[in-house]
Amino acid sequence: YATGTLTVSPAALTVTASAQSKTYGTTLVLGTSAFTASGLQNGETVGAVTLTASGNPAGTAATAAAGPYTITPSAATGGTFGPANYAITYATGTLTVNPAALTVTATAQSKAYGATLVLGTSAFTASGLQNGETVGSVILTASGSPAGTAATAAAGPYTITPSAATGGTFSPANYAITYATGELMVNPAALTVTAGPQSKTYGATLVLGTSAFTSSGLQNGEMVGSVTLTASGSPAGTAATAPAGPYTITPSAATGGTFSPANYAINYATGTLTVNPAALTVTASAQSKTYGAALVLGTSAFTASGLQNGETVGSVTLTPSGSPAGTAPTAAAGPYTITPSAASGGTFNPANYTISYATGTLTVNKAALSVTADDKTKTYGSADPTFTVTYAGFVNSDTSAALGGALTITRAPGETVGSYPITPSGLTSANYTITFNAGTLTITGSAPLILALTSAGPTDVVITWNAVSNTTYRVQYKGFLSTTNWTDLIGDVLAVSSTASTTDLKTTTNRFYRIQVVP
Repeated sequence: YATGTLTVSPAALTVTASAQSKTYGTTLVLGTSAFTASGLQNGETVGAVTLTASGNPAGTAATAAAGPYTITPSAATGGTFGPANYAITYATGTLTVNPAALTVTATAQSKAYGATLVLGTSAFTASGLQNGETVGSVILTASGSPAGTAATAAAGPYTITPSAATGGTFSPANYAITYATGELMVNPAALTVTAGPQSKTYGATLVLGTSAFTSSGLQNGEMVGSVTLTASGSPAGTAATAPAGPYTITPSAATGGTFSPANYAINYATGTLTVNPAALTVTASAQSKTYGAALVLGTSAFTASGLQNGETVGSVTLTPSGSPAGTAPTAAAGPYTITPSAASGGTFNPANYTISYATGTLTVNKAALSVTADDKTKTYGSADPTFTVTYAGFVNSDTSAALGGALTITRAPGETVGSYPITPSGLTSANYTITFNAGTLTITGSAPLILALTSAGPTDVVITWNAVSNTTYRVQYKGFLSTTNWTDLIGDVLAVSSTASTTDLKTTTNRFYRIQVVP
């Protein structure tokens, strides 16, 4: 028997690396068991395989870029199989490095209405970056028309949308980028509406209107049309009866114009309404008295000009000038000042007025004084008597010593029997109005002496007496000396020489005669 040869050929064995994956930025250990073995016989097993990833760095490294890498198996060993029994074929597998999840979020931003905002490219956060990498810039786009970044964008929220992350040290290919929006808040601009100062005079009425205000903080050339203005006080400071003083003007409800209230945080600042005191003039009334009299000025001798709202002044203190005061009996004639002060009472309130006090005049008039020449008589041919006067009207115990000037008494010229005016003059006085009254000097003839009684007939008697030429005589008679009354003969007699005579007609009884000089 000649032997033959039985050749036991190695069985075909395929060792295939299993597919694996990881995320960019993580590290993978391939191990030795991630494979399959196809063709093993007799229930044999392969214990381990050397697995090697391709790439530089190898795909298993944290820094390996996203993408596919080859896993190459080799050096199958271990288990129960004998490598000599197999013709081993190694089939590669794939290691997939998946992009890491990267979220780019726009950062919340804000601006005030009226301001312009440049979003830039750096207002974002990046979550998920690996290996210390950075994103350089992101395009940030604001929503709105106009965009929220514009000065004219209305107040409110706007969306900031990020996109196109780039730059820095990261590679966009290594990331699955999610863009998360942020919020751009356009805040209302601060607007201060201030009530303008206003004023009026007590007693006047004021309409505040809607335009007495200022606006600070308006944007984009906008303006406020009108504001409601309200005055404090009860009654309100705008009323005619509102007392003098400061009142608060409160603005509210700004509206109109070109602005939108929604775009502003409006602060209303009060203003001041000043009610100024009204001008009130209290004038002392003119008064008068006569020298020697006393005057009580009282508190009501005044006029008030400028009172408002039908108000009245109750009383005023009135003070005269002078020493002694012009109201005293001894105050000299002339003008004195009456000074008013301390107006009070009535229905007015002094706090509502700027009071001016205007003086008045107290006139002390001269007292009436009469200087009357005393009547005098003298007998024809004798010297004038001493002329004297009588005073009437002195007050305050004054005497002629209080008068000025010099008393002069003159009489009309003439020495014949008759009446002659006696005229006083020359006296002066500051306190008296002097009236000079004339007296009379009567020049009489000498006492007539009956020279003879003669008969002019059976019953008529001629009476003759010594006389002074140009003197008038009156003849009187009575029947008995014991009777009281004398009876005038009819007809006075004007003497034309040194004797005069008259006839008593039809005398039938006894008569006694006497002769009188007629003044």
